[in-house]
Amino acid sequence: MILQNKLLNELCHHLFIVFFFTFACIEISSYFEFNRHWTSNIDHEFTLAYNSLLFNEGLKQEYTDHSGYFTILFLSIFIKIIHLLNLIEFNNLNGYLNSKNFEISSQKLVFYTRIYASISVGFMCYILNILSNQISKDKIFSFFITILFLFSYGTLTHLSQLRTELFASFFLILSIISLNKFIDKNKEYYLYLFFIFLYCAILNKAQVFFYVPFVLGLFYFKYKVTNRIEFKFYSLIK
Repeated sequence: MILQNKLLNELCHHLFIVFFFTFACIEISSYFEFNRHWTSNIDHEFTLAYNSLLFNEGLKQEYTDHSGYFTILFLSIFIKIIHLLNLIEFNNLNGYLNSKNFEISSQKLVFYTRIYASISVGFMCYILNILSNQISKDKIFSFFITILFLFSYGTLTHLSQLRTELFASFFLILSIISLNKFIDKNKEYYLYLFFIFLYCAILNKAQVFFYVPFVLGLFYFKYKVTNRIEFKFYSLIK
């Protein structure tokens, strides 16, 4: 019974964080006006939205400045969902090009792209809250740290427009959480998750690669200080 109550409390806490920060992100994003003209931030908003339509058409992305793969992939899924809900008349490039009014279709496409961006920032806040709570072991402190992150200049930029850095940071934080879990629990699958999430982060934006030495350096310091695990590389390749 005690274990069930603890799990229920944890579930309620996670749901509260998700809904609170998602709602807060949508409210803050509305300040920038979801329905402002679709050309106001054509890079990256319309560029990423257009490439998501290519994904849904089964075509290769044309955006080659950098990958932004998961940003585009998840946006393409989001567009499919809102299409199923009849909130938008098309979900692929062919439907967009054959729409009756190019201006209205473009406005709707970017409008929902901005909603997608604000929801994504909400989940970014949730992941950051998990990391903060892992380190501090204090839910109240973690909550206020996440609030500070929400109102930082960089986060407000992502609430005003969709950019590829968001999901690169999202996966980078997931990789840090996994590495922290590996050091604390000495479970090898957390190390595998670290490399998977790190690869996803680099795939979304290659510049993440330059953060890797700093991340490894911090956790090497933690490992040396705590000295809680004995890890031998050959154990991974038995």
